[in-house]
Amino acid sequence: MSEEFTYLGMNIPTFTKVVAAILALLGAVTYFVTGQESITALIPSFVSIPLFALASMAEHNPEKRALFMHIAVLFGVFCIFGGSMGISGIADGDTSASVLEQLSMMLIGIVYTYVCVLSFIHARKSRKGE
Repeated sequence: MSEEFTYLGMNIPTFTKVVAAILALLGAVTYFVTGQESITALIPSFVSIPLFALASMAEHNPEKRALFMHIAVLFGVFCIFGGSMGISGIADGDTSASVLEQLSMMLIGIVYTYVCVLSFIHARKSRKGE
């Protein structure tokens, strides 16, 4: 089981960069679609910056890859918690762009965190098998 973990054909740093790009796009699109009324629409874009940086550092420093990816998964958890605010909005019948953005951010965070956990489990099993 020493093969590198991949998801959708990508290793975790590459997958993290894709997630960061999706978050950046989500924030930018929401910001412009809502008429640039609130800077908070860019929160997913702001979250994407450290995610992308951590993925890049993991690629360039393989000996510290686990550290960088463990820090990166915290941003996935932040997306879950931050995006979960949209649950109360949707429960109240609010389908505004901000609520939909929050729910999208939460879903992205759930998927990203889940994939990271799978990767961590794979790495642990690989170390035990050596």
